[in-house]
Amino acid sequence: MLLSLFIISNDQLLDAITINVPKDSGKPREDKLLGGLLSEEFDEGSCLSRYQSSLYRKPSPYEPSQYLVSKLRSYEMLHKRCGPGTEAYKRAAEQLGDDSRSVGECRYIVWVAVHGLGNRIVSLVSTFLYALLTERVLLVDQRTDMKHLFCEPFPVPKDSEKPREDKLLGGLLSEVFDEGSCLSRYQSSLYRKPSPYEPSQYVVSRLRSYEMLHKRCGPSTEAYKRATEQLGHESIYVVWVAVDGLGNRIISLVSAFLYALLTERVLLVDQLTDMRHLFCEPFPGTSWLLPLDFPLMGQLDSSRCYGAMLKTHAINSTRNIPSYLCLYLMHDHDKMYFCERDQNLIRQVPWSTFGYVSHNSLGELKPWLHYQPKGFTAPDPPCIRSTSIDPCHLTPPSHGCDADWGTYSGKVVPFVRECEDREHDGIKLFDEL
Repeated sequence: MLLSLFIISNDQLLDAITINVPKDSGKPREDKLLGGLLSEEFDEGSCLSRYQSSLYRKPSPYEPSQYLVSKLRSYEMLHKRCGPGTEAYKRAAEQLGDDSRSVGECRYIVWVAVHGLGNRIVSLVSTFLYALLTERVLLVDQRTDMKHLFCEPFPVPKDSEKPREDKLLGGLLSEVFDEGSCLSRYQSSLYRKPSPYEPSQYVVSRLRSYEMLHKRCGPSTEAYKRATEQLGHESIYVVWVAVDGLGNRIISLVSAFLYALLTERVLLVDQLTDMRHLFCEPFPGTSWLLPLDFPLMGQLDSSRCYGAMLKTHAINSTRNIPSYLCLYLMHDHDKMYFCERDQNLIRQVPWSTFGYVSHNSLGELKPWLHYQPKGFTAPDPPCIRSTSIDPCHLTPPSHGCDADWGTYSGKVVPFVRECEDREHDGIKLFDEL
């Protein structure tokens, strides 16, 4: 997993040390080892994402150089000789102190977690690259549950203990599904930290009851046909309409499902935005996709679908509840400061390092930067186009030693200046002096 992140996040570096090979005109061959970047010593079942990463990434037109592959194999051997649990590690740890340095073959670099998943991924990839180039052993601080976030990147003994898989998440998932119908449904237990709590039987029973309700009243059923012909029917439907942005879709869809579960309504999902390719079908034996012949399809984009009906009819009223409710997550534009740009571009919010990196990784794009409002006043202009593709280092160390401590690095190091959206506490790299 770590090596996969290294590959994805360092395309420019790999371009410089890879060999161009012609693309195969036929069906792409599944390369689980990514051209030799991953070790053959791993047990494939120990970390599914390690070998399945080739299924989720675009095949590279380049073949990793043998030099890079040999460096990775050499590092793995170094890690085996000097990693935790070895005699070399024990001797090196005994010699370390505040004023001592790693000497000899076993030299170490320690990675400590920072806030935010994006920051962790970027900094961990950078630290591993540094360790690889300087022949140091990378040690990861495990106090922040890192062992449950990434797979072990270096081979371990095959008889090591493996965590028990709970594919049904304590009964939250139904046993009726065919496991091959949606791999992510059953593999989610491998990517999440095991919970110390068991799901309550009440929640499990509510989920099973809801699945039965959806079977009786979902699309293609007689109950659905009668309900759509007579909107006063007892089968109440909640219609979810997609919004821009994957995060907004996930949050609003989860909220809509929770509302449907608690109020015993049938959730129908607008399928006009490729939702069938984004989420697995959650209910066995029936579909949650909104049929295209739904009577109110022509009204789903109107203002009545912006949550007003939910507030007016479902919360404040106890009698006249309509047989349909449209849930739509709408931002309060009166309280937002944003740039009217192409919605396909990633919007960079103030102080977001991960926004910088994610924008850059999509094709070396220079991101749009939002200025932070001051005194409840919208900045003018509200945003600018950055002149650099590099992320902002929000909390850089002070440059200099002893008497020079505290000297601002942006005034000392070439090609380093203040970030456009920060004042005296952020630096970044620029192409020009």
